[in-house]
Amino acid sequence: MMDNSQGFDPEAIEIVDADYSEVEKAHYSDRVAAFVIDLIVVAALSSLCIFFALMSSGKWSGISGNIKLIVSPFCIKSFCWISITLALSYFTLTTWLFGQSIGKKVVGIKIIKLNLLGMTFFDAFVRALGLYLSVIPLGIGFLWPLFSKDLRAFHDTLAKTEVVRLRTHVPGCHDLNKIS
Repeated sequence: MMDNSQGFDPEAIEIVDADYSEVEKAHYSDRVAAFVIDLIVVAALSSLCIFFALMSSGKWSGISGNIKLIVSPFCIKSFCWISITLALSYFTLTTWLFGQSIGKKVVGIKIIKLNLLGMTFFDAFVRALGLYLSVIPLGIGFLWPLFSKDLRAFHDTLAKTEVVRLRTHVPGCHDLNKIS
């Protein structure tokens, strides 16, 4: 039970009960295309991190002399851990700050909260962790929208989010880009 002596009034919080029947949900193919673009971005960033780490360690002397180093178990493990960390950071921060990743921006889709109150850092982090959970059981979490009535993936269900097309207007909002 929360103490009301500090001025917190639970009645003052207004939850928006929006009618989502007018929102055009993102097509599954758009979501897949955005995710592929994002994977390319994360792989490029991870490769740059490995490259700069090798350069700064003094072990890099050009690609032809370093093939064994590049395919060494150490580099492969490092690339995997850096990619996992970067992907979690990338999806959390882009979702929290912009409501869309670079891939979603290119494709023209955006992530919104079901209650339209705005994306918190915690919401974005839960959604990003949900991406990993979607991969674990043979990627079933990513196939979820194909069999779901509301077209939401596992990570959307977990974070109470939805992916919508940007050319759609949410009832009561003039511009979907203003939704954070």
